[in-house]
Amino acid sequence: MADTTRGVTLAAPRGRRHDEEGAVIDAALEALAAVPREHRLGSAAFRNAVECALPLSDRIAMGYAGRGQSAEELRQVAYLGLVQAVLRFDTSQGTPFVAYAVPTIRGEIRRFFRDCTWPVHVSRHVRDMHARVGRAVDTLCNELGRAPRVSELAEHLGMPHDETSDLLLACDTYRVESLDTPAHVDSPTPVGDTIADDAHDTIDAESRVMLQHAIRTLTPQRKKIVYLRFVEDLTQSQIAKRVGCSQMQISRELRSSLSEMRSALAPDATDIADGREST
Repeated sequence: MADTTRGVTLAAPRGRRHDEEGAVIDAALEALAAVPREHRLGSAAFRNAVECALPLSDRIAMGYAGRGQSAEELRQVAYLGLVQAVLRFDTSQGTPFVAYAVPTIRGEIRRFFRDCTWPVHVSRHVRDMHARVGRAVDTLCNELGRAPRVSELAEHLGMPHDETSDLLLACDTYRVESLDTPAHVDSPTPVGDTIADDAHDTIDAESRVMLQHAIRTLTPQRKKIVYLRFVEDLTQSQIAKRVGCSQMQISRELRSSLSEMRSALAPDATDIADGREST
């Protein structure tokens, strides 16, 4: 509650605000306790108890901000933990609700980070060790004044060197770059466009190199006709109108161009573009 002195509003101390908030929550929970347990979920008393505790839930959720998840998503996860805490809390035990709710809500958020925020599948052991590794790295950085070596981290964790190294590699998958990220600062080409998806992409790249070599053997006129036919996918009639000659001439030029290109290619690639010279 705020005090007013000489027209100036003074905010209540942080501890007093929390005490008042706790009193409001306790009163709401006492009202909820009067409702039979099987009828609590969805009751007006239940909704009121949850609403009274929302500020507590929000504060806990914001304590996990800056870890790659949106504030709204963190709040939603925290609300799930809050609902569970309200449903399970027993006023007859004499335990303050805050002491019960805080670990319940934090546990729900930690499970969310452990199970739902990894972009790739890793083992349960890696997910469980991720936070421990992070704390160990922070501790050693403060003690050593630099990033710890794998051997130092392994000793701190009490784990074998090889297992620690593998664990660090697995933990690196918690943060991955999007394939839409530009490959270079001054290039709009995304990273994904520079990566071969499979062996077929590698074969396509080799074929393009071979075709480029074969196309260099053609005259400028034939290069243009091949381009219009196989890149712009025009028909022979459309090409004839574009270059100002007859369709019959285009047909002959295409056959001659493909024959010349085949002879320039390796013997096992002589079927490239075969059959596309027809209208």
